[in-house]
Amino acid sequence: MTRRAYKRVWEGDAWVKASSSSNNQNTFNMKQGNYMSLKMIANGKAREMVENLRPFRGSNVWGEWGVNSYDNKLYGVYSYRYTWPLFVYDHAADVWYENDSQFSQSTSRHRTQCRPTGVQTVKCGVEDMRVVAVSGGIGLIERANKGEQA
Repeated sequence: MTRRAYKRVWEGDAWVKASSSSNNQNTFNMKQGNYMSLKMIANGKAREMVENLRPFRGSNVWGEWGVNSYDNKLYGVYSYRYTWPLFVYDHAADVWYENDSQFSQSTSRHRTQCRPTGVQTVKCGVEDMRVVAVSGGIGLIERANKGEQA
């Protein structure tokens, strides 16, 4: 059985399904489909999955591959919903990004359980992490350039 890839678009404060004809720059092509279709693992095994860049689903935390609007592969690790990315790996740039915003106690535990060991991360606030989760590091560069021009 093949999973249908579909697109999600960041609108306001939530991911929504986009029509196939959407040319929105914030489109994120989900290669794995819905995270609920992934095999469930114990959260204690999440770090191993993250370090090996493998899709997984834990208890209120999951990791999955996607393709951004520039056809670059991104691996995202999320806590509770798409609006709270914990880590994003930008394959094209070979860079890990980490959300350094304040967390609830359970999300802090997710971050500890999923943090890849032995790698440097670029720490970003949640708003920047949302940009990275959609566009990768190039999205941060574009955002900075728009800020400089304004």
